[in-house]
Amino acid sequence: MLALLTVASLLPAHATAQQQPPPYGRNHRRESQREVEAIEQQLRQAELHGDAATLDRYLADDYMGITSNGILMSREQTIARLKSGQLVIRKLDLSEVKVNVHGTTAIVTCRADIESTQSGLEHDGIFRYTRVYQLRPGGWKIVNFEATRINPAAPGSSPDAPPTTPAPATPAANPPQSK
Repeated sequence: MLALLTVASLLPAHATAQQQPPPYGRNHRRESQREVEAIEQQLRQAELHGDAATLDRYLADDYMGITSNGILMSREQTIARLKSGQLVIRKLDLSEVKVNVHGTTAIVTCRADIESTQSGLEHDGIFRYTRVYQLRPGGWKIVNFEATRINPAAPGSSPDAPPTTPAPATPAANPPQSK
């Protein structure tokens, strides 16, 4: 009976603790957005100057990136690629940067105009990327990255282009004959 009362007395306190919202308000969101925007600028400078130490500071141990060519890259591979000179970025202009903070997660979307060399081959173009940060002990860490090349001829590839709708299906040239 005493054990039952002890368990029952814990339930309301536990239920109340679960109902309280997390302590992330508007100020947390604005401050986090500024912090992540500052990291994005540090990463831009690091990539332009081959500064692998900055990547080392911000990439999480469990980081996984997906290049614009669809190649999966671990934290170690990403740092090594910059450190070795396998990736050389000559120009990195960012625009349309958006930082959305959701508690301890921040999602960055961006448009990047890049001039680079990868493994001795030119890799210039305009890309969109998504970078996911997680607030961990020690600060914001990047846990995921994915880049996609923008096809300049694709409808809607420009921010000024009107949205497009798919073209209607065309009927077959020779529909099947029924007997």
